[in-house]
Amino acid sequence: MSTPERIVSISELLGEDTSPEHTRQPVTTPFSPSIHTPGQAALSVFVSAENPEAEETSTEEEPSSEESPKDTRSLEQIFQDVLNQEPTFPELVGITEPRLWTEPLRPLTPETSLGFDVVRWCVQEAGWMPMPYQAWLYVHALELLPNGFLRFSYILLLVSRQNGKTEWASYLIAYFIAHGRKAVLGTSATLETALESWEDCVAVLESLEDIFGSVHVVKGAGRVCATTQKQGAKYKIASANRKGGRGKKRIDILVEDELREHETFEAHAAADSTTTAVPDSITLLLSNAGDVRSVVLNHFRNLAIAGTDPHVGHFEWSADAEAPGFEISDRQQWRQADPALGFTITEDSLASKMTGPPQIFKTENLCIGVPMLKALVQPSFWASCLDPGTLDPYRRALAVCVALSPDLSHISLVAAAVLPDDRVRVETVRVWDSTTTFRSEIKALLTRINPRVFGWLKQMPAGPNPLSQELAKLPRSTPLTAANTAEAVTTLAELIGAARIAHNGDELLQHQICAAPPKPQDAVTGVPQDGTLAVAGAVWLARGLPKAPMLWMVTENGVMVGSDKVE
Repeated sequence: MSTPERIVSISELLGEDTSPEHTRQPVTTPFSPSIHTPGQAALSVFVSAENPEAEETSTEEEPSSEESPKDTRSLEQIFQDVLNQEPTFPELVGITEPRLWTEPLRPLTPETSLGFDVVRWCVQEAGWMPMPYQAWLYVHALELLPNGFLRFSYILLLVSRQNGKTEWASYLIAYFIAHGRKAVLGTSATLETALESWEDCVAVLESLEDIFGSVHVVKGAGRVCATTQKQGAKYKIASANRKGGRGKKRIDILVEDELREHETFEAHAAADSTTTAVPDSITLLLSNAGDVRSVVLNHFRNLAIAGTDPHVGHFEWSADAEAPGFEISDRQQWRQADPALGFTITEDSLASKMTGPPQIFKTENLCIGVPMLKALVQPSFWASCLDPGTLDPYRRALAVCVALSPDLSHISLVAAAVLPDDRVRVETVRVWDSTTTFRSEIKALLTRINPRVFGWLKQMPAGPNPLSQELAKLPRSTPLTAANTAEAVTTLAELIGAARIAHNGDELLQHQICAAPPKPQDAVTGVPQDGTLAVAGAVWLARGLPKAPMLWMVTENGVMVGSDKVE
């Protein structure tokens, strides 16, 4: 057994070249699985557990002309070939290592990561060459604990669209089925998405008939299932609701694709419980970035970043939106968010996607989370309505509206009045974080403001307004029906888009309005929208008021003038 001239760690082997030419340099130095144990004899190659003598010169007979040649490359050579494969489009090549990831507990070797054998299997037995980042991900995501179990029960893979995450998952599932896993369940926010991922994996299984035999496919009549002939393994998909995973037997592998589309925990919770009785189960959470409504994705990402759950592995290829001078056109950021650049994605094809809305390019192609993908208004539109001022001169034309957050933890009262130029000025009057305090203060506050109309929403996004009876008894009370509220929200969006709103730059209103969904019923639990709805209601009521009566006064010169302002 030869000793390498220089020992390199696995992190160096799988590291990313940072040369200004943005090209990957060949890896030619031998490496050792025992590099992190000083004094221990180093191996010059990685060897498969099934073939510990692979480093010796092969003495097997040449295969007959009727058989496919057997791939006898060592694990070292396989990894060199994977990492040094020439990109198809070398002008701009993606970065292998993710921007954010859960670091390993110990050095990663064939003894401490199942990923090495997965890569070997993919290349030697499945005949598929993963991209460099996919091989890196196998090694780091499939880290083993000292007891031999997988370190991560949940693997959160975040990467821009069309970078091969479903392909990565398909071959991983195929590997597990080939090595004894019997039950796979796929789910997503829609059955259509789950079906697409299922079909990709079935195509892989069908292409490897020598490993899996024929694949029996059932699709229709409310059932979707693929069963491999040799292993008897089943891959099913479940409906995307709270009943989706219920009633299913023990699941070895759970696949949740397009995780950003899960706006509640119902589907995830139902499917997740199917893995409870399998000690070494694994859940693949696959997605690009989402928005504030992506509650399941955000939950797992926050857990991983905080390091509070050791079962979650987080691997994220994304652009850094907080980098100094960040621009969505920055090619270096593209490299970090799109590791398939140069292999399956070209610089030109990515550049062509910049013609759409910036928030779409950020989530789809840079894997950057945004406040709201389908927002009520664009932040730039709201910013264009900034016009510091006061409603004091228009006290005789005030309309006010109160709205509550779905969990009643936040209440906003907003005032509005139509200006002489037909714009509508809005201003937050008061906010409360307690219904008790709100009840004790609202009547006196309305008396002091003395608006021409006091509005409130009969229907909240989460259901009927629980304070309806009390609000109806207040002076000049005017309830807004669900239809009124929908019309008010639509009107507000139109007015903001046309710069017909004036505001003072209130940070709370800016945060809520720029994160508000187009429809009130699409509001997410935990995301306050009381400010947005109060603004919409106040504006709608103010625009519906008859013009305030004129106040006549005599000037020093004896001229009588009229004004609808209160000085």
